[in-house]
Amino acid sequence: MSNLDKTLSTMVEISKIVTSSKDFFDIKDLVIDKMLEIIPPKRACVNIFRQDTYEYTYLVCKETLGDIPKYINGEETAIGKKITMEEFPQYIYDAVVNKKTCYIEDLFEDERGESERDFAELNGYVSRIAVPLISGDKARGFMTCFLGPEEKLLQDDIKFMESVASLLALSVDITSRNREIDEIVRKLRDAIVSIETLTDNLYENKGLDSYFKLIARDICKITNSKSAMIFIDDEDSDLRIIQSHGNRKRLAITTNFLKYNQNDKKKTFTFEDIPPNVSKYGISTIAYENIIKDDKKIGQIIMINSEKYRTDDLRILGIYAAQVLLSVHLFTSNRKLLEDSIIHRDLQLVHQQQKLIMEDEIMGEDDFLNIDYLNVPYKYIGGDFCKFIKVEQDKYILFIADVMGHGIMSNYFVAMTKGAINLLLTMTSSPSTILAQLNNILFKELDKMDVFITSKMIFFDFKNNKAYASNAGHTVPIAVYKDEKGKRNYRLMNGSTSIALGIFENTVYEEEVFDISDIELFAVYTDGIIESKNEQGQEYGADNLAKYIIKKLDEGEEKPCQDLLSEIEDFTNKKKLEDDITIFTIRKK
Repeated sequence: MSNLDKTLSTMVEISKIVTSSKDFFDIKDLVIDKMLEIIPPKRACVNIFRQDTYEYTYLVCKETLGDIPKYINGEETAIGKKITMEEFPQYIYDAVVNKKTCYIEDLFEDERGESERDFAELNGYVSRIAVPLISGDKARGFMTCFLGPEEKLLQDDIKFMESVASLLALSVDITSRNREIDEIVRKLRDAIVSIETLTDNLYENKGLDSYFKLIARDICKITNSKSAMIFIDDEDSDLRIIQSHGNRKRLAITTNFLKYNQNDKKKTFTFEDIPPNVSKYGISTIAYENIIKDDKKIGQIIMINSEKYRTDDLRILGIYAAQVLLSVHLFTSNRKLLEDSIIHRDLQLVHQQQKLIMEDEIMGEDDFLNIDYLNVPYKYIGGDFCKFIKVEQDKYILFIADVMGHGIMSNYFVAMTKGAINLLLTMTSSPSTILAQLNNILFKELDKMDVFITSKMIFFDFKNNKAYASNAGHTVPIAVYKDEKGKRNYRLMNGSTSIALGIFENTVYEEEVFDISDIELFAVYTDGIIESKNEQGQEYGADNLAKYIIKKLDEGEEKPCQDLLSEIEDFTNKKKLEDDITIFTIRKK
């Protein structure tokens, strides 16, 4: 194979590695190793930037450098050594800023290498190249190679390195976007769980002061803020409460600043936005959300000193502001509202209606499959929904969804989802197409109410032993099979996971194909099962659920779901659920 053919072949291989991975940190060392098989240098490293600043860089790829990293000053972090750019020669900084490769062929002759000569002599290299990692109009980092006396780079070598650097920059971008999506989902989940837990606390302790204080604490935790405050001043209900978590003095100064600097279009302030007479007290970032009742501001939630406030942080505040307004209204109107016999009766009716909806959406027994499911709402009304139908001989559609939250609102979106799914199934049986269309149908309502839905859709083709699956932020299905010795085992049907419904409009969902020829049973479920915690804070998890199912099958049980509630109660040592739980299983006869 010629050098050109080998270079092209390696470039194709590196391209496949980058485009098939969702995490830069999983592939960075492999890509560098592949590159060094083609070009003369044997030592190379990669540094990346974070937070769109060139002040610091992180040495994330150093396996070929030998002892060089020991002589570089920096702070060890989870992703690599954090190094100020002042530690690097000026020509490397210039390469980054100008987005242009810089190759110093002889550091001892070129004046640009003067500051580096002692370091180069200590580590046995005479020349160095810096290649910026460019994506769009930004440098995501840079790659450098250290060359010994006998190592020289040709122009083709440099072009090859620049191509590799572009692919690494692409991988950094992909990783960043995926982590941002994961972080948004995590924050939204944490906010929903926090609100539900604290609302229970409100009614158990019969006091708004502790309720507000706990909300301020949880806001800090979810948004990585140092301090947060919530206050209500409602003349109509004669209610005035203020509670905070963190530094009260800084919060008081922030409150005064916001009196004169509020703008509906600007609800976050960076350090550059904050005047010196405020920032001198240690206030670097601010975000807030007003609490509005009948078009009138009656309160505010303020948080300060996160590293950076993003759009999803404001969404979190919006969720809390809406819930605070609702909780305060219910609490002040009637502390025993849920005990009222009329309300209790209405909730029971809605609960029964939701039960009938679920039963109506799941087909009965089938000549080919055994079907079992369990649906237990957190309280009267749940946010879980499951649908299973036969579309033609040996072909079935399974859909499961979990509306974040409980109560009337979740029931409203369950009903909307049912109607939309039934409509879409008349047009197509492609899981990815249905999820994309479902997201577009529901997006405006979900976005308006700050609600999102995780869901999973699978098209089973048992005739050809294929399953076509698409996932919108939902849990991973369990597949039970028998090994060569006839012993039951399981695997999690891991695949690509896209963001939940209602987060972004026009989301594209991937569709994957699985071989199901050896599968005996499939189980889909909502996170209320696997996120149930025991007294030590340990989650039940998918592995325990799979082992429970296998145990039931080994015992000859044809309905493995029916005892699961007792299993969860034994694990948590609680009779009260923390979330809706839903599980659905299909088993080949």
